[in-house]
Amino acid sequence: MLAKRMKIIDKKMIIKTFASVAVCLSGLIGLTIYALVTYSSYIYNALEDESLKSIQTQIENVHTNIESVVENTEKTI
Repeated sequence: MLAKRMKIIDKKMIIKTFASVAVCLSGLIGLTIYALVTYSSYIYNALEDESLKSIQTQIENVHTNIESVVENTEKTI
């Protein structure tokens, strides 16, 4: 009798847990969409910013330097 009752309680707890997780995930998704809609213009403007373009150029320069070091090392070996 007690074991049967525990199974019923366990099933109810599992259902409640899944429901809680579903509510939390839907809230998180809703907040993410809200943030993207609200701040999309700021994100777009940040992507067009000149400082980001200079950072991208610096990263490309570092990548080129690493490639040349690898080539020189291969030639030396």
